[in-house]
Amino acid sequence: MSRATDMLKVRLEAERLGLIWEQVGARYRVTNPDTHKSYKFPHSAVGSSLANALTTVRQLARNPPSTPDNLSTSEGATDVSCDEWLSPLRLLQQARAAGITVYIAGGILQASSPPEAEYLAQQVRDRADEIMPLLLPASLTATNERAPMPTIAETATIIRTSPTPTPPEPRKLSVPELAKEIWDLMRDEACAQGDRSLTFEGMPGVLWEGALHRSLSIVAPELSQHTREEISKYLGDTRNARCESQYAKPARWWLANTWNDGDLTVIAPEPAQEPIDAGASALEVLTGIAARLDNAERRAADAEKKRDETAKQLAETTAKLESVRKQLAEATAGGQELKKVTAERDAALARLREFDQLFGRIRPLSLDG
Repeated sequence: MSRATDMLKVRLEAERLGLIWEQVGARYRVTNPDTHKSYKFPHSAVGSSLANALTTVRQLARNPPSTPDNLSTSEGATDVSCDEWLSPLRLLQQARAAGITVYIAGGILQASSPPEAEYLAQQVRDRADEIMPLLLPASLTATNERAPMPTIAETATIIRTSPTPTPPEPRKLSVPELAKEIWDLMRDEACAQGDRSLTFEGMPGVLWEGALHRSLSIVAPELSQHTREEISKYLGDTRNARCESQYAKPARWWLANTWNDGDLTVIAPEPAQEPIDAGASALEVLTGIAARLDNAERRAADAEKKRDETAKQLAETTAKLESVRKQLAEATAGGQELKKVTAERDAALARLREFDQLFGRIRPLSLDG
């Protein structure tokens, strides 16, 4: 944090030495009335910056001999930094004493400084043409003229590295194939352990002591946890390996004497549609999009065709249903008519029986007469 009292010390020192102290904009200007040399200070100075500011004021009051280079050619004071009469070596020494790091990068003078010494670092940058020869080897500063600075391309070190070899792609085996390899490994280890017999749920086999995940890591270390679980389940479903005691140290496993695939059929999932490669050319991308659009249109046409066929079948079924309903109505009406005719027939038969009874009583009398 800046403190006004720090710059007050610089002002009192300047007035004590007979210098002119005035404020110009956001900075203070100190002028030597005899030489008309002046220097501008910021509004704050702390720590080593304060000491540098006091040193600059004292140097400004020393009245160096007038030369054509340091005389003012215009009326009034001329804003000249004190670095005009400091030698480049002296300025570089003061900069380093103030904690400023001066170096050359890419042919350009760089000055990295703490905040309180920024104004001194700016003086170093302004006099880069004079400071840079002090930082270069003597072979480059033998003449008074500025030696050409090397560029980044000239000083850079190019390191050529061989391309990184592409690791081999993991084997693409199905779950049954991986399970078979793991079972073979377990069976070989069981033989090395003494080929001890073990019966599990009435099935003869051999005992194997070990960890299944270790065998999985040996056969295919790149397998995911989901694939490992599928392999373990496959071994159990096909009755090739069962864990008899998972809490034993090591775990005890029952292994079948011979491999049995269990007549299981493992259906591999359909491969997902490959996404469009971001690095493909525009033509390849457009071709892929067009192929997908054609596929979508073809599927939409097939779906529309199936919809029309279903609608046609539905219409035919509806027509048949209406026909059946009509026939049922006609049959119902015919049944009512049949009931009516049956009733009339029954009535006629009743009357006929009455006539038969009546004629039966009359006929014998006519025969006797």
